[in-house]
Amino acid sequence: MRTSTKTLRTSTLASLLLLTAATSASAQVCPPGYAACAYYGGGAPMPPVRGAQVVITIGPPPPPPQVVIVRPPPPPPQYVIVRPPPPPPPQQYVVVQPYRQVAQAPQQRPPQQNDQRFGLRFFVAGASGSAEEGRAQLGGAGAALRIRPRPGFAVDLGVGALAGTDYHGDERVEVPLTVDFVGFLNPQHRAQVYLLGGVGTSLAYGDAAGDGMMEHRFSYVGAQAGLGVEFRLRPRFALHVDGRGFLRKQTGGAPEFSRVNASGEVETTRVSAGFLGTFGATLYF
Repeated sequence: MRTSTKTLRTSTLASLLLLTAATSASAQVCPPGYAACAYYGGGAPMPPVRGAQVVITIGPPPPPPQVVIVRPPPPPPQYVIVRPPPPPPPQQYVVVQPYRQVAQAPQQRPPQQNDQRFGLRFFVAGASGSAEEGRAQLGGAGAALRIRPRPGFAVDLGVGALAGTDYHGDERVEVPLTVDFVGFLNPQHRAQVYLLGGVGTSLAYGDAAGDGMMEHRFSYVGAQAGLGVEFRLRPRFALHVDGRGFLRKQTGGAPEFSRVNASGEVETTRVSAGFLGTFGATLYF
């Protein structure tokens, strides 16, 4: 009975020690051979208790729990780009003036118009030719009717009167009649270059005796070709200068040209050539 009471006390003490050790905040490692241990103020283990290997440690109370407040890191700074507003559009002002009719200046016509289909040409002329018998020189004036159906094309019907000396040095008077076809290379310009070619006939009177009776009569037919420039100073007025070469054949009377060849025979010809230049003005209408 005594043994049982002692055993009960030992068990109760062991349970109390185990409960105290379980609730301690800091559990210590027991020496080898001990199931539980505890330390008191001196820090030395208590002597073992028979029947139970229990060590009771009495120490300071556990430290209070520490509260750690974790704050999130601050957000990175945000930059906002503020652009100034666009400038307002420029204001347009419309000035409305009262209606007023303005007289328009008359437009100047170009140098050549389609309604200028006709013209009158007046000119002075000089003719020259050479042969074995001598040199012929004539001068005079003339006029022509120009028919110009297109700006680049015209027909001139001309007549003239020339006086001077022939190849023999005798006085001569000629009246040429010509029909010339004129082609303008640049009718849109004021200085218009033109080519001409045509046919003609001429009546000539010569004074071989020198008495002024003009007893010799000659007639010719031939052709001419040349080059000229017309300067349009006004829409209806122009100046011109041209030169043309001609070749013609005598059609009536005794042969005009004759010569004695080396064998003593007399040779005659009815063909002659020369150059004619003109300068004058043209009135278009």
